[in-house]
Amino acid sequence: MNETNDKLVWKKIGLLVNKDLSCKEIADNMNSESKRITPVGNNKLKAEKLQSLIHNAFKSENGNRILATIGHGGYHHLTYGLCKRADILSSNYCYVHFDHHCDSWRYEKQSKARIINCANFVPYILEETHASSVLFLGSHPDLGIKDDDNYVLKNRHMSLMENKAGHFNLKTLEFIVNELGCDDVYISCDLDVMIEDEIITSYDRGSLRKNGLLEAISVIKEKKRIIGADIVGYSTDRSDISRTIYAITGPIHIEGRLLLPIKDYKICLPNKDSIRLKEKSMKLYEDIASLITK
Repeated sequence: MNETNDKLVWKKIGLLVNKDLSCKEIADNMNSESKRITPVGNNKLKAEKLQSLIHNAFKSENGNRILATIGHGGYHHLTYGLCKRADILSSNYCYVHFDHHCDSWRYEKQSKARIINCANFVPYILEETHASSVLFLGSHPDLGIKDDDNYVLKNRHMSLMENKAGHFNLKTLEFIVNELGCDDVYISCDLDVMIEDEIITSYDRGSLRKNGLLEAISVIKEKKRIIGADIVGYSTDRSDISRTIYAITGPIHIEGRLLLPIKDYKICLPNKDSIRLKEKSMKLYEDIASLITK
């Protein structure tokens, strides 16, 4: 990594999305500047509108590097707009996707209408930003690649899963990072990639440990310049409608994601365990942000 990496200023900004109280909770805890992004639909937002929302929110930031925090993982598609914004800092970078889900599902009707959501935004990043490749850490996008030889991810992605101990093989990761073919990266961390005792989240999750995540980010940072980043996934906000669905059907899939069954709502109750996990969740955001921006 050359010395010019440190000349770009980092700004930590909390995105306040719709009425998601988790977003404000994170921003307040980190004492960061906040910007309101609304309305953001989970399944009805066109790519152009999302890009416009981010552009208008950040147009005064000039050449700053942005670390954005977001709450509910259902708004992870804001990363598309953040990558479009990061294009001003690099003409060739790798998009690094820490996530338990590949977020690369494609549906014909949505694709034709350019409707973007939390389950399909990664191919849009490859198609429409300066990202030349994507590194999946915690998920494998095999379904789309096998189903369609022309799928946008084909030959433009690499992936690595965590091991049983909740860590990545760092030698393998270092080899992959060295083979990316670019000097810059954008990092997006969806914390549903973490094991259940590390974070409160609203989706099914992976098995990554906090130290495993921080080690992986350190490897990437040592080798590459980080031009932007976001952290998403903390949420205790679940609607009464969702509760009713869970109670009737049990676990359900929406847009390729498994939502938690009703029994997992116990973590939202005001008891000692939930308070401890909330504190761990906030500290996880803080430690990731500190590592990336220091």
